[in-house]
Amino acid sequence: MLDFFKTPKLYWNRLVLWGFQPFYIRYFKLEAVGLENLPKDSPYLMVANHSHLLDPFFIGGL
Repeated sequence: MLDFFKTPKLYWNRLVLWGFQPFYIRYFKLEAVGLENLPKDSPYLMVANHSHLLDPFFIGGL
């Protein structure tokens, strides 16, 4: 219960991803190309190539 109050953003992010991921999989054909080129042991930045209201959700679904 205390974890919920410590990290409310993480809780909501997980809830949104869990709730909307089936919708994205069914209605949008996302294709991630080149994931094997991402470093496994260092951070990286994912950026959408255009502005759209749903871009954060699409990136989060990857």
